[in-house]
Amino acid sequence: MSLATQLRAQCRIQGKITDKSGKSIILSTAVLLNKTDSNIIATAEADSAGNYSISCAGLRDILLKATAPGYTAQTIRVAETNTRFDFVLDENTKALASVTITAQKPLIEHKADRIIYNVESSVAADGSDAYDLLKKVPGVTVSKDVIGIAGKSSVMVMINEKTVEIDGEELAAVLKSIGSDNISRIEVITTPPAKYDAEGNSGIINIITKKAIDDGLSGNITAGYRQNSMGAPFTEGAFNYKKGSWDVYGNGNIMNTNWKPVEQYTAFYPTERLEQKNNITNQFPWGRCQLGIDYKLNKNSTIGLLYTYGTSDPQSNELIKAAFYNKYNVIDSIVSTGAHTNESGRRNVLNLNYEWRIDSSGKKLNVAADYFTRKGRKTRDFTTTDNYGDGSATGIASIDRSIGTQVVDIESIKADMEWPTALANISFGGKASMVHNTSDNTFKYLEGSEYITDPGKTNQFDYKENTQALYLSAKRTYKAWELQAGLRGEYTQTTGYSPTMGQSNVNNYFKLFPTVYIQYAASEDHSFRISYSKRIDRPDFWLLNPFRYYSTTNSYTEGNPFLQPSYNNNIELSYTLKSNYTFTLYTQIQDNVYTQVLQVDTINSGLYFRMANVGKSVNYGFTSNGRFEPTNWWESNVQLTAYYGTFSSAYYNELQASKYSKSSFSISVNNSIFLNENKTLLAEVNFVYQANQQSAFDMEYAAGNLDMGIKAMFFNKRLIVALETADILATDRTQLKNLYNQSLTNNYEDERELRFSLSYKFGKRHGTDEEREQKVSEEEKRAK
Repeated sequence: MSLATQLRAQCRIQGKITDKSGKSIILSTAVLLNKTDSNIIATAEADSAGNYSISCAGLRDILLKATAPGYTAQTIRVAETNTRFDFVLDENTKALASVTITAQKPLIEHKADRIIYNVESSVAADGSDAYDLLKKVPGVTVSKDVIGIAGKSSVMVMINEKTVEIDGEELAAVLKSIGSDNISRIEVITTPPAKYDAEGNSGIINIITKKAIDDGLSGNITAGYRQNSMGAPFTEGAFNYKKGSWDVYGNGNIMNTNWKPVEQYTAFYPTERLEQKNNITNQFPWGRCQLGIDYKLNKNSTIGLLYTYGTSDPQSNELIKAAFYNKYNVIDSIVSTGAHTNESGRRNVLNLNYEWRIDSSGKKLNVAADYFTRKGRKTRDFTTTDNYGDGSATGIASIDRSIGTQVVDIESIKADMEWPTALANISFGGKASMVHNTSDNTFKYLEGSEYITDPGKTNQFDYKENTQALYLSAKRTYKAWELQAGLRGEYTQTTGYSPTMGQSNVNNYFKLFPTVYIQYAASEDHSFRISYSKRIDRPDFWLLNPFRYYSTTNSYTEGNPFLQPSYNNNIELSYTLKSNYTFTLYTQIQDNVYTQVLQVDTINSGLYFRMANVGKSVNYGFTSNGRFEPTNWWESNVQLTAYYGTFSSAYYNELQASKYSKSSFSISVNNSIFLNENKTLLAEVNFVYQANQQSAFDMEYAAGNLDMGIKAMFFNKRLIVALETADILATDRTQLKNLYNQSLTNNYEDERELRFSLSYKFGKRHGTDEEREQKVSEEEKRAK
C-alpha cells in the first residue's frame, strides 16, 4: 500500500471555525463535498469552542466548506496530505436578514442523545404532515392514533421542546394540521437528558417547526370525512402571520368522532362463570384552538403569549348483557343493563415565555410560566333488570345514577440556561410546579320518584402535588467522541385526602435522575453509542380519581387516589451503519409498576377494574430499524423489535409473589410508493404486527394492523387529495388473559376506517430553521 493510500485510509480533517475576533460561531458547520457535483459527503457541527472534526477516510478530490448562519461561507480544496484547516468567516449583514443554507443536511443524523430526521432532506415528505412523517422516522411506531418508540412502554410528544398535553385521536389531529413544509426536523430521544422533566418511563419525540422570516400570511386548512361503523366530518387548520417584529399564529381542530366498540369479559367464580358483553355507541364531539403572539423586543430577545382552549362533550349509549353459567354450562341468570353517559370538559391554558440570546457564542436564557385549568363533569344513568336463565323476569330491577365532577389547576414556572464554554457546552436550570386536583363523585338510586344518595358508593377527593427541580448537564465533543452527562434532582410533596372515606395520604420524596451518553464515530459509516438514564412515571391525574364508572350494579371501573409513581432505569447500546441502519440492545427495569387490574368479586358475582401499583418488570430487548430505497420510486422503513420480559408481583397474594415471563417480537413496515415521475401521486402501504406478549398480569394476544392510502398533489403541491384506510382486516383487537385469575378480555374499538380529506396550503412557505415553541408543561399532559 502506498503512503498516499495509507493517509487517505486514516484521514480525519480537524480545525476551527471562528469570526474575525477569534470567537466561536453558534451553529457553525464543516461540510465535505464531492468536487465534481458538489454533493454532500459528510457534515460535522463545531463545538462550543469552534472546533470540528470530520472523517475523510478513503476520499480524494474533495471540497471542504465552512458555513454559519449570518456569515459568508468559505470553500477550499482538500489536498491529500493536509488534515487541518482553520476558517475565519466574515459576517454577512444581508444574510442576517435572510439566511439561505444551500448545503443539504443528511436525511438521518445520529447524536449522542438522539436521532435526527431532517425533513427538508426527504423527497417523500413533500405534501405530507407531521403525523405521516412519524411513520418514516427510525425507531418510531404509529398505529391507530397511538405513537410510540420501539422498546418503550410510552412516549412523550413535544413540539419545539414543549410537551403536548393531549394524546390519541386529538394528538393525531393536531399533528395532521402541521404540514411537512413547516417542519425542520424530528428528533427521537430514547433516553431523555437532564434538561427534560424526569416524568415518563419513555422516550421523547420532539418536532421542530420552522418560523417565518418574511412578512406575510401562510397556513393550511383541511376538511374531510371519516367512516367507521358510523361516519362524521372533520376540519383542521393552522395559520401564521408575520409583520415586522410581530408574529401571530394559531391552529384549530373540530371533529365529531363516532364509533361502535364492543367489549367482552369472562370471569370465573367458584361455582359459576360470567360472560359479559357490552355494545357501545359513542359520539365524541370535540374542538381545540390555539392562538399565540410573539414580539421581538430586539435582535436577541423575544417575548410571547400563547392561549389554548379545548372543549369536549362526549356521550355514549350502552347495552350490557351479563350471563351467569353454572358448572353444567347452563345459563342460570341474565343481568341486562341499559346506560346513557353524558360528559363535558373545558380546559384553558395560558403561557407566557421569554427568550434572550445573550451573545453569538450560544449563551441563551429561556423563561416560561404556565397556567392550566380543566373542569369536567360526567353523568351516567343506567337501568338494570334481572332475568332467569330462560329470559323471564325475576322482578328485580334498579335505576341508578352516578355523577362525577373534576377540577384540575396547574401553575408552573421554569428557567433554562445554555452556557457554552471552552471545556464543554453547559446547560442548567430549574422548575417549580403546583397541582391541585379536586373531584366529587356521587352515586344515587331511584326510590319511588326520588333519587337517594348511596353513601357507600359516594366519594370526594382532594389532591395536591408540588414539585421543585434543578438540573445540570454538560456536553463535549473530542475528535471522534461525543460525551454528555447530566443530573436532575426533583423534590415532590403530595397530599391526597378523601373526606368521605376518612383517608389521607402524605408522600414527600426527593429523587436524583442521572443521565450519561457516550458516542464514538469510528468513521462516517460506523458509530457506536451507549446511554443510561433514570426516569419517574407519575400517574395521570384522572387515574387518581376514585370515581366509579358502573357498567352494572356489580361491575365498575375506578381510579386510585393513593396510586404511587413508578421508576424506570434504561440502558442502551447501539450501532449505526451508514446512518440508515441502527441496531440496539436495551435493558429496562421498572419498579413499582402501576396498571389497571381486573378483580373478580366472588361474593357479589361481579368484576371491577382498578388502578394499582402491582410489582416489578424487567425487559431485555433488541431493536433494529433500516431505511431502504429498492428503486427511485419506492421508499421503505422496516423496524423489528424482539425482547424477553419478566414480571413479579405480590398484589394478589402478599405471602407468595407471582412471577411471569415471556419472549415476544413486533415488526413494523412502512412503504411509500411514487406512482409518477413528478412524485405528486403517492401510495402508502403500512403494516404493524405484535406477537403474544406479557403485560403485567396479562397475556396479551397477537394483534396486527394493515393500513393503505393514496395521495395526489396539485398546484405545486398546495392542494392535496387523500384517501386512506386503517385496520383493513379488523385485526387490531385487545385480547387479554389474566394469568392469575384466568379472566378474559376481548375488545374491539371499531378501528377499521375509511378517511377522505382535502387539504390546501396558502400563503408563503416558511424558510428558516428557527423554532416556534408550543408552550405546554409536562404536568398538563397528565391532566388530559
